[in-house]
Amino acid sequence: MEDILYYILIGIGYALYSWLTRKRHPQPVSDEEPPVLQKGPPPKQVTFEELLREITQARQAKQNEVAEAPVVDYDEEIEEEAGHLEEAELKSERPLYYEDYEKAKRIAFQRPSLEETARLEDVQVSFDRFDVFEQKQSRNLLEEYTSDLHHPEGLKKAFVLSEILNRKYF
Repeated sequence: MEDILYYILIGIGYALYSWLTRKRHPQPVSDEEPPVLQKGPPPKQVTFEELLREITQARQAKQNEVAEAPVVDYDEEIEEEAGHLEEAELKSERPLYYEDYEKAKRIAFQRPSLEETARLEDVQVSFDRFDVFEQKQSRNLLEEYTSDLHHPEGLKKAFVLSEILNRKYF
């Protein structure tokens, strides 16, 4: 009930504030002037044929201007091109590292492969080396606190924790 009264008081306060801060200027009269009636004969309306005639005359004038522009042929000024294209000589020399690459490639096929050289006896099959990567179990605080409640020393610990967690002054 008190909440409703609180909201009603806020609404009344807002209404009073908006009423008091409202500007008291008279509303401006619209800037539109009343339409003026023209006295005399109405203007002559243009027919479709007259509009079409004006458009075609404008197009013909533009086409005449475009047609008068001189045409220049730029192909006449170009000299004859060379008869044949020059043949470029390709470098047949190979870089120094290419020879090393070819030599290593030839030797690689003569060496035995990894499959041929690997022996099963050389493979280490002990699984205890993975123990390092196992995760340690995190401690469960809830279980520790419940086990502490079963002992008198644990009750003291619980009392101290409750005083720390439930402060009276902060």
